[in-house]
Amino acid sequence: TVDISVVAASLKNGTSAQLTATVTGGTGGVTWAVNGVAGGNSTVGTITSSGLYQAPATVPSGGSVTIRATSVSDPAAFDEVQ
Repeated sequence: TVDISVVAASLKNGTSAQLTATVTGGTGGVTWAVNGVAGGNSTVGTITSSGLYQAPATVPSGGSVTIRATSVSDPAAFDEVQ
């Protein structure tokens, strides 16, 4: 299983937050994606391999993003936060 923990559920434009993913029953850590884009992009924000999310300069369409952490050892195991 994968569990994401995050301090803030919302961010101001252009700010960042550190996310942490805990993998239980697997090895190799996680890969991160924002709205289905590995590592994110300038429209939805970016996330580093260590889980530091940088919000975009303007609010993306829909007003929120979905961040997913997927287990490297078991791609069927993931968690998401919005």
